Amino acid sequence: MSKKDKSNKNETSKKKSLKLILIICAALILCGAAIFGIVKGISAAKAKILDVAFYNLPEHVIAPLQEKISAEYEEKVNFVVLTENQYDVNTISKKYDLFFAWNGSAVNQLADKAKKISGEAYSYVVPSLVPDNLKYLPLSLDHWEMAYYKRGMEKTTTGYPRSLENLDSLLNEMKEIVFVPMYLSGGNDNELLAFISAVTESIGGSNAYANLVKKLAETEDLEGILDYELDSESKVTLRTILDKIIEWQKEELLYTKWTSSKDGELINLGNERQIGVFFTSLTKHRTFPLSVTEGYAADRFPLVNSKESHGLIGNSVVCMKLADSSAYDKILLSFVQPDYQYSLSKATKYGPVGLTAQSYDRQADDVRYLAAVSELGVVPDLSNAVFQTNPQKKSDFASQLRIYLKKNL
Repeated sequence: MSKKDKSNKNETSKKKSLKLILIICAALILCGAAIFGIVKGISAAKAKILDVAFYNLPEHVIAPLQEKISAEYEEKVNFVVLTENQYDVNTISKKYDLFFAWNGSAVNQLADKAKKISGEAYSYVVPSLVPDNLKYLPLSLDHWEMAYYKRGMEKTTTGYPRSLENLDSLLNEMKEIVFVPMYLSGGNDNELLAFISAVTESIGGSNAYANLVKKLAETEDLEGILDYELDSESKVTLRTILDKIIEWQKEELLYTKWTSSKDGELINLGNERQIGVFFTSLTKHRTFPLSVTEGYAADRFPLVNSKESHGLIGNSVVCMKLADSSAYDKILLSFVQPDYQYSLSKATKYGPVGLTAQSYDRQADDVRYLAAVSELGVVPDLSNAVFQTNPQKKSDFASQLRIYLKKNL
């Protein structure tokens, strides 16, 4: 074989080897890409699903939040609505990424599992509404209010009551003007407990109310906590609070059948302008006929001592982050932007939490203002602060209250 033939043969062999190496490399690259794609696909599939839970919230609150989340999150979202009996801390903390509820015991129980929310989101929110633990973001505000008969007040020397003493004076004057000086639908457990909340907060301040919440979380036995000292300075007890309500009953300043009364009676008496002041929530106020509400002006429950630390008894819709993701941070930040706060206020008819956001109307704006000037912002009523995840205990305690109030008349 000539040298030239040997050279050609070696060259051909080298080309074949190089081609084989290139084929093997290409195969390895394709395999690697396939494996990477599978891994990436699995990761992407996991990232795509955002699990969101709404706990015992009304549909008119859930719908606009679902719409906003779907618009902000580019991947798949699973929405679940939980009833008040479907609450389990461990299940919720493991299963869901975002959790929405009224602020209360459900939120408090989840606090250890929740992630802190960025300070940027809170920079858009009324300062008094920012929680110390930074574990939830307030979104909308409701509150319990006193609605005063405007024409009736014009006939009194007291006018708008700025203290509990003023309220007593107004009710006594209203007694000569209307059939019922003060009314509330005490046959409804939530309203009964909210009224107890408001009177306690008014007389004892935020410290006394916080201690009542704490004590009721330990035991819902009324007799066992009646004489528990709620505040060391004022010496106020739950018996003190109930005695004040009984005093109103005995002096016929409070509707005689208030512990069993319902909204139907309020509407009938309100239409006839025979109520001096009624206690209700902004939400409930919205459902009453205009023929009732147009003659009344709402304000917070008056305080015994405005110098004490106080909160506004009400309820706020809040969001908790149970998993960390920049995508979730983006969603939360979008909730508190002024334009969306206005949209949410229009959809829910609640007060906005945003510092500069427009409100649905004057009543919604008033809730934000009252929350802003209250040191502790909006403070959950007893229904949510204590009994949110245990409706049966709420019903039992409300029954005990009615028995006590009737027995001591």
